[in-house]
Amino acid sequence: MEKHRFKTAEFAALCGVKKDTLLHYDHIGLLKPQWVGENGYRYYSARQIPTYDLIATLRRLGTPLAEIRSYLTRRSPEALMDLLRGRESINDLSGPVGIVTAIGQAASYGWQDLLQMLALITVNLGIFNLLPFPALDGGKVVFLLIEGVTGHAVPEKIQSGLTLAAFALFFGLMLFATYNDILRLITGAV
Repeated sequence: MEKHRFKTAEFAALCGVKKDTLLHYDHIGLLKPQWVGENGYRYYSARQIPTYDLIATLRRLGTPLAEIRSYLTRRSPEALMDLLRGRESINDLSGPVGIVTAIGQAASYGWQDLLQMLALITVNLGIFNLLPFPALDGGKVVFLLIEGVTGHAVPEKIQSGLTLAAFALFFGLMLFATYNDILRLITGAV
């Protein structure tokens, strides 16, 4: 037998996951063992660790298993972008409560995962803030670009009205996301 083959329990320990998780991933076709012996033992290869790491990272980001499986069967930059763009429902949106829960989960995996999660949140907030919505910095940039092109500032009354409307929209979205988070906590759905 090849030196770098591991039984399910050994591979699970290497990856820092429960054996049942690997059995489930095998059952749904997400991560199959490299070889199955006559005795029914499943053997994984060290070369499968990066695949497991990718699966674990995408799970931490909240990607459903079906979408991860779909990506793994057609790995390409386009497939990864489709996955990251998130053909997700608005009901999957997380607010402050969900973010704290995700940070708690990341902390339970270790300090490196916690730092990665915090960096991801920081970058996402920075990018979000640059969207061209009036209540965000990107909206202010749009107003300044309009002023630079036309030579006239957008009237303050219009800027204020658009900013207020966008702020109300974001506040409503935050309330909806927080409601979803609390509902997930109560029902135990992740």
